[in-house]
Amino acid sequence: MGNASDENTRNQFPLFVLEEVEKVCVLAKDTRRFRAESSFSFMAVADGQGKLWLQENAEQIAKGACWMVEPATFCEIANTGQKELRLYRLLFRTVERSKGNKGGETFRFRFDHVFNMKPAHRVLVDCQALLRRWPAEDDIEQFKMQIAFQQLLCFLFEQTRTVDAEENSAAAIERSIAYLHDHYADELTVQQLAKQANLGVRQYTRLFKRTTGKSPIDYLTTYRINRSKEELLIGGELLHTISRNSGFKDTHYFNRRFKQIVGLPPKQYACSRGCDTKIVTPHYVGDMLALGVKPIGALDISLDSLREIASSIKSIGDNQVELARIEPLQPDLIVASDFMVSSEFSVISRLAPVIVVPWDERPFERLQRIARVLGKEAEANQWLERYELKKKVVQKRVRPLVAPEITAAVLRIDNGKVWLHAPRFFPTVYEVLGFSAPSLLVNHVQQDEHIRRVPIDFARFADLQADKLIVIRGREQQFQEWFDELQRTKGWKNHEAVRRGQVHVLEHRWASYEAITLEWQLDQVDRLLSYLPTTGVGRSCSIVKSS
Repeated sequence: MGNASDENTRNQFPLFVLEEVEKVCVLAKDTRRFRAESSFSFMAVADGQGKLWLQENAEQIAKGACWMVEPATFCEIANTGQKELRLYRLLFRTVERSKGNKGGETFRFRFDHVFNMKPAHRVLVDCQALLRRWPAEDDIEQFKMQIAFQQLLCFLFEQTRTVDAEENSAAAIERSIAYLHDHYADELTVQQLAKQANLGVRQYTRLFKRTTGKSPIDYLTTYRINRSKEELLIGGELLHTISRNSGFKDTHYFNRRFKQIVGLPPKQYACSRGCDTKIVTPHYVGDMLALGVKPIGALDISLDSLREIASSIKSIGDNQVELARIEPLQPDLIVASDFMVSSEFSVISRLAPVIVVPWDERPFERLQRIARVLGKEAEANQWLERYELKKKVVQKRVRPLVAPEITAAVLRIDNGKVWLHAPRFFPTVYEVLGFSAPSLLVNHVQQDEHIRRVPIDFARFADLQADKLIVIRGREQQFQEWFDELQRTKGWKNHEAVRRGQVHVLEHRWASYEAITLEWQLDQVDRLLSYLPTTGVGRSCSIVKSS
């Protein structure tokens, strides 16, 4: 016989009563909201796909996705597919077991996420059976249906308990991988890593391999080799220093393992860089194409304006890298920018050596840095000579047409703000054509030569003094909405450039200062000047597109 504490614990477990079963259909491009004031809800997707907003979190849902909703909680579902999104919805409540003890107060379940049942078929069949029997014809059928519902809930509880345990273990492995990335140069053992993850060695090794596809030691060795590749490509360090920095205390062992994994000794690898190398670059497509190197993958934000010459380059995401798109490409090298957040770097550094080239460099210095990594110094020098010759020809032709005292402000628009970028980001406007930067921008640059941009609230737009306003059309879907909002402000309407029709909208490609795009801009200068007249009244909100 149990003690009083055990008895109280047993009495606290609630009873559940099914109140309603329904099948919900959300039409394509439609949205539905649900809320049950005093009932719990269980929902399961039977077919279709969509997006769920649950407790301020948004998640994609498809067949087999399930979730619980507490009483008086909103959930919103949008159909993002081409056919109906069909769901089962079960409403139930807890009942009081003893005086002063309501089941709803002790009910424990995860309400903060969407989970996928395995097998999904089991849950959907049970929901369908309950729907067919609802409402019950008599008390016996009602009793049978309640038992069937209890069995379904029991299955759900068991599944989520397993999911919780797996998620905790998976999180421990991810933390362990992050630790390994930060301390790969230290002496690490599987026993040490497993202990930090609070897992047994066998369980840790099994979960690690399931997560990464490699054993901990193989993963660590590959990661160290990739980091050594980065130092070899950048150059400037002695081999024993690179070996030590990469976590190999013995240079001879480093040489042997490097050759086993890469197929070449370290020094030979450094000399062969750029030859038949499969390269992924999130942001530097234009610089690499100018060097005669065609990457195999890049972000859409870099490819959008280069589709005619980069059609065979695979997308690795829109403006953030996606591991699922990079992994099948099996790159030998990733040339990235410092725009990456640490989580992105952690993801891609698992796949290949990563060379991080600072974005905020003068374009020609950046081109030469990338060229050194790829062994393309000669190609970079040839491109720079060609660009400088073409630039001088263009300057000689257009400088007499542009008075040096004319100021031009190049604007990027975001939600509630106008951004003035430093002149170094727009060399065609300021160095080739010879327009002057606004005094507001010049003052900030004088105070900090490394400043990237200066923000101006829409309400303070009148503070910007410039003869011309050049607006770069953003890729964001909300760009036109933001631009319309700016144009409704008093500061915009009363701005001298606006009143004289000196407002010009340029496509997004004019914001890029990669090598191949800067050369393209030189070829477009005559067309650009036709939209940026230096005398008289210009065309209000004219748009310059690529030819």
